[in-house]
Amino acid sequence: FNCDLWIGKIKAPGSIYISPNFLSFTVTLFGFQKKESLIYSKITCIQKYKKNDIEVKTHTNRYVFTNFDKRDEVLYFISSIWSSRGKLTQTDDTSQKNTKAKTNAKDVSLDLTEEDWNLILGGSQEVKCSKDDYIVKEGEGFFGLVQLTRGAGKIQREKSGEVLRLIKSKDDGIFGEISFFQGGNASASIIATQDNTVFNVIAGPFLCILFQYYPSIEGRFYHYISCILAKRAALRYKQIDCREKEDKS
Repeated sequence: FNCDLWIGKIKAPGSIYISPNFLSFTVTLFGFQKKESLIYSKITCIQKYKKNDIEVKTHTNRYVFTNFDKRDEVLYFISSIWSSRGKLTQTDDTSQKNTKAKTNAKDVSLDLTEEDWNLILGGSQEVKCSKDDYIVKEGEGFFGLVQLTRGAGKIQREKSGEVLRLIKSKDDGIFGEISFFQGGNASASIIATQDNTVFNVIAGPFLCILFQYYPSIEGRFYHYISCILAKRAALRYKQIDCREKEDKS
């Protein structure tokens, strides 16, 4: 992400780089380039500061970055990685022991565990909607996944107005998987059908970094998504069969 770093009263142009383990940045001032990497476990605070700044604090230093194109999106993404990285650090030893135990077992479960979901949703953003608000719009770029946590929604085709599915609870699963896999535009719209509806939006880049650090979650996650796709495909075929029978009759 391109931005500036405040050094005293001077803004030094540079960039922030995000990796699974470090928040790094480079800036240039008077022809000299400065590079620094902050390990997530040493960061104590990441927050908004003034109109368009992000403040990062460690136990010993304070950094203020400014001039972002989309400050809130950058802040959300960095905070998600930092928050989840902290949880991963705390559970690392336990996770490795559990992984070894499962590897030695004859039957290894492919289901996502409660710990997996805590890590995945730890990087999500809660979005509150009114009735008829769009969380995702067909044809627009969207790289992420959506889960309903409160209220109700629907999956709809924009051109035909066809409602593909009603969403009534978080047990209905995760949506947005087609554009997540293909990396393109959304194939349908996700719309709130009640006031005070709440969705969790899980950013695709966050999942990519999470999977790099914890590959075992990636396998279970894609197994979960493939099961959802299989069930939805079966339901879709059933609906098509019913329509064909109605047309014949």
